[in-house]
Amino acid sequence: MQIVLDISHEELAQKKPVPLQDGDLVKVFSILPAAVNAVYLYGNVLRPGEYAFEPGFRVLSIVPDIQSLDMDTYYDYALIKRYRHQDARTELIPFNLGRLLVSRDLSQNIPLQPLDEIYISRKACSKTGNMPRYQERCASPAATSSKI
Repeated sequence: MQIVLDISHEELAQKKPVPLQDGDLVKVFSILPAAVNAVYLYGNVLRPGEYAFEPGFRVLSIVPDIQSLDMDTYYDYALIKRYRHQDARTELIPFNLGRLLVSRDLSQNIPLQPLDEIYISRKACSKTGNMPRYQERCASPAATSSKI
């Protein structure tokens, strides 16, 4: 007789110990390499990188004030890149960073979802007329470290 028992770490912490017998086979699988509950911040910010997502998170949860930004931030345009798993597409959601942080216009405080990426540009990147193309270059992780 074979019994298959699948237990997550959280369940194991709450359950009684599982008695093992000679001949039992125990498989421990690795943790998934990709984060599934993270939000990413890129660009002209002081602390770029991965943030743990929590329900109810909005842009102000990740970028709470102007002190979170580096010098020469372009306030008129910022971008959220959202992956839609149901149709395997990417959605780009622009918002006005200045209206959010300076004027506290809460209509710009967009709700976040797991795996969202927030891109914040420098002023120098906004001088072309093609913001979305430059947004990618100026707010990418590589651009953050090289200060384009």
